[in-house]
Amino acid sequence: MDRFLTAIEVRHQFLKLLEEVQEGERVIITRRGKPTAVIIDFESLQLLSEVGHLWQDPQSLSHIRAAHEDVRTGGVVRLIRNTHGAAAGSASPQQGASWLASLLILIFRIVSPPF
Repeated sequence: MDRFLTAIEVRHQFLKLLEEVQEGERVIITRRGKPTAVIIDFESLQLLSEVGHLWQDPQSLSHIRAAHEDVRTGGVVRLIRNTHGAAAGSASPQQGASWLASLLILIFRIVSPPF
C-alpha cells in the first residue's frame, strides 16, 4: 500500500518507515504537495531494474510481445528450457531473458485483469 508523507514527516519517522518498507509498504515523499521520491524495498528495486533492462532489449521485448499475445488469445505461456533440459535461469542470457519475460507475463495475467 502507498503512503504519502512530506519530506519533514519522513525525516522524523525514517527508521520506522524503513521497517514498514521491509514489510511491503511503499512511501511516496511529497514536496510542496507533489510526489518527488519513493522509498521501496531493495527487492522491488531489483525487479524494476530487471524489467527495465528487458524492455530496453529488442530480443527480450519481442519475447514479451509474443508472450503477451499468447496470454491475450488464451494460449499457453511456455517457459523455455536449454538443450540440457535445465531451467532457462541457468541457460544462456537470451534464453534466460525469454524465460523471465514469459514468467512476468504469466504473473501479470494472474494478478491483474485481462489485457
